[in-house]
Amino acid sequence: MRVTIKLKLGLAFALMIVLLVTAAVMGTFGLRALNDSFDHVMGGPVAQLQNMQDLDGVFLRISRAERDMIMAENASAAAPIAAELVRERQAYQELLQKVQAQASADVRPQLATLAGAGERFMTIDDRLRELALANNDAAAKVLANGEGRQAYAEVSRGMEQVMNLEHADAQAAAEKVDHDEVATRNLLIVVTGVSLLIATVAAVWLSWSVARGLRAAGEAVARVADGDLIRMAEISSRDEIGDLLQHVNQMIERLRGVVSDALSASDNVSSGSQELSAAAEQVSQGATEQASSAEEASASMEEMASNIK
Repeated sequence: MRVTIKLKLGLAFALMIVLLVTAAVMGTFGLRALNDSFDHVMGGPVAQLQNMQDLDGVFLRISRAERDMIMAENASAAAPIAAELVRERQAYQELLQKVQAQASADVRPQLATLAGAGERFMTIDDRLRELALANNDAAAKVLANGEGRQAYAEVSRGMEQVMNLEHADAQAAAEKVDHDEVATRNLLIVVTGVSLLIATVAAVWLSWSVARGLRAAGEAVARVADGDLIRMAEISSRDEIGDLLQHVNQMIERLRGVVSDALSASDNVSSGSQELSAAAEQVSQGATEQASSAEEASASMEEMASNIK
C-alpha cells in the first residue's frame, strides 16, 4: 500500500481531530453529569436539610406561641395567639408532608418516629389551647411542664436525628460531586496527555521520515557531483520522498549512459585518428619513393647525354 506524506499528514490530523472531539464530548458529558449531580444535591439532600430547618423553626414558634398563650392575661388576649398557633400548626403539617414525600429510604423510619412524636405534641397542644382559652392557666402550666415538656423533648430528638441523617446525606452527595469532578478532570487530563503524546510522536515520525529521505537524496546528488555514478540512492519509503529518490536513481542511470556513450565516442575518435595517421604515413612513403624514382631517371638521362657527347 502506498502511504504518501499527504496521507500521513491527513491521518495524523484526523487522529488529532478525533481526540480533540472526544475530549470535548467527554468534557461536555462530564460537566453535564456534574451539573446533574449538583442539581440532585441542591434539590435533594440540601433542600431536605433546608426543609428540616424550616420545620424545626415552625416547631419552635409553636412552642413559643403555647408559652405566650398560657401567659396571656385573659381569653381575649390568648385568642389571637391561638389563631396564630393554628396557622403555625398547618405550616408544620405541610412541611412535614413535604419532607416525607422527598425523604430517602434511610430517613423514612426516623421521619415516621418524628411524625408520631409530633402528633402526640399536637394532641397536648390542643389541650393546652383549650385550657388557656378557658383561663385555666394553672392546669395549662402543669400540662406544659409535664407531658408538654416530654413531648417537646421527644420531637426535638426526632428533629435532631432526622437533621443529622439529612446532613449526612448532603455530605455524601457533596463528596460524590467532588469525586465526579476529580474523575472528570483526571479523564480530561489523560485524554489531553494522550493527544499531546500522539501529536508529538506523529510530528517526530513525519519529520524524521522526511528528513531521512531528503538526506538520502542529498547524499546521492553529492556523490554524483563527485563523479560517483556507481552507488544508487536507497529507497526505504513509498511516498513522495521515495519518488524523489527513484528519480535520482533514474538520473544516475541516465548519466551512466551518457558517460558510456561519451567514452565510446572518444574511443571511436581515437581509432579514426590512428587510421588517419597510418594513411598519412603511407601517402608520405609513396611520395618519397616517387621522388627517388624521379631522381634515378634524371640521373640516367644525364648519363646518357654525356655518353652521346
